[in-house]
Amino acid sequence: MAKSYKQYLKEQREFYINKSKKLESNIKDFKENIRVTNKLSGESYKLKHDFMQVSLDNYLWFVYNQKMLETKIMEDGNYVALFLTLTLDSSFHLYSKTTKKLNPSYKDGNSIHNGYKLLNSSFREIYKNFRVKRTLEKIFYSRAIEPHKNLTPHLHAIIYVKKEYVDNLINHIQNIIKKNSLGRYEIEVIKDLSRSTSYLLKYINKSTNPKNKDDYHFFSGWKKTHKIRVFTISNLGLERYLFKKINHHLNLTKGLKNENPIKKILDVCDILVATKDDDTNKLRFKEYSNDEALYRVRVNRVRKVKVRRVSINDKIVKDNIEKVFSNDYYKRLLLHCNSTSNRLALQKFGEMANEIVEDIKTKRFKQIKKARRLIKDVEDKSEQYYEIDFDKLDELEDIDEEVIVERKIYEKLMLRYSEYIRQNRKNSLEVELKPNRYEYVCGDEQRFLDIFSFDVRFYKYKVEQVLITTIENNKKIYDSRDYKVEHYLIRKLGA
Repeated sequence: MAKSYKQYLKEQREFYINKSKKLESNIKDFKENIRVTNKLSGESYKLKHDFMQVSLDNYLWFVYNQKMLETKIMEDGNYVALFLTLTLDSSFHLYSKTTKKLNPSYKDGNSIHNGYKLLNSSFREIYKNFRVKRTLEKIFYSRAIEPHKNLTPHLHAIIYVKKEYVDNLINHIQNIIKKNSLGRYEIEVIKDLSRSTSYLLKYINKSTNPKNKDDYHFFSGWKKTHKIRVFTISNLGLERYLFKKINHHLNLTKGLKNENPIKKILDVCDILVATKDDDTNKLRFKEYSNDEALYRVRVNRVRKVKVRRVSINDKIVKDNIEKVFSNDYYKRLLLHCNSTSNRLALQKFGEMANEIVEDIKTKRFKQIKKARRLIKDVEDKSEQYYEIDFDKLDELEDIDEEVIVERKIYEKLMLRYSEYIRQNRKNSLEVELKPNRYEYVCGDEQRFLDIFSFDVRFYKYKVEQVLITTIENNKKIYDSRDYKVEHYLIRKLGA
């Protein structure tokens, strides 16, 4: 007998809460074994983990940047704000929101994670591919993902577009919604720009800014289980790593009430970020200059080009292809599809591409998982220090963040399969129509397998130094090179 809607929600809530508690316990154990030592004074301290504070910081970071974006748009004077809500169609809803019963329209494979990816990719199309007379036009945005009452994700966003292009953008959004077969949507013009931030927060505050531990664990477990990145925003403000570093050592935002803490830091700091390309040795600079600043902040970073080779010979790739090709129907479907409107073929290929990426991700984080097990399974007595990359902390704290290289692999696989389908269609149009058309005129196994051999290039950044000094007398307040970060593991004897 099928579960009732109420029972389903209860069990899922318990699952998410328990999963979140376990993850937060692992992160807490990991961080509490971190020691940061000042190499000059010998002083050291341990890191602490307050997940409710981290959650609040994430929410406020989004709010502060949205307020800065709102202010910039208002100062420009030539923009209009749109409030957008995107939902998924009925095939993504396991339970009907009206009948509270199992939804007969639900399709296997339309998971919460895949629904999130569809919303995310659709929104990316909206802001990256907005054209007027074939020319790309810049739009600014803030967007958040949250769960519906039946746990299916939906998206809320504020989009700022030039006044003369409002109708063009609305038409562009509607075309993408139709193309991607999304569900119900709302597009509302907000005439008073000063209300755009509060308008968005009115819809997302309860879910994305939980006020008690159970609500936090439910939301955190939901987003981490389904690998959902809740907040994204046009990049205008100070990068978060820099904000946290400056604020930690200058304590500029303590006691702030009605003032934006990001703006507070920008008002009193003169900031220069220098990024050196490891291959070309060229330097790029980003400035937040301020002639009336009290503090000088200098950041040195290195950018390295990384290449991830995806090959048909990789065991991960071969195993996933063999698993799908073991079903003759799916094999024929993927090989002989010759129309980009064939949603089933694209969906099935997308599922396979996602499995490949997930398997790569599991392998990639194997060492982090091993470290967590070592911390959790403490039984003895042998002590040893291990130096670690401080960036590992962000990987654990922001465990739900998308990893650039994995996203690129997925996107490139989908692009290459779309090109394969177009070639099939071209082949089919070059020959006469035959009774069993797909078997004769399109689809080639070797050409299909070639989809899975390519290189993905991406950039990896490493902060080598953060230096904070006073402008008045050049007094050093903080230099990251003065500190050593170590991870203290207690391991089993003989391990």
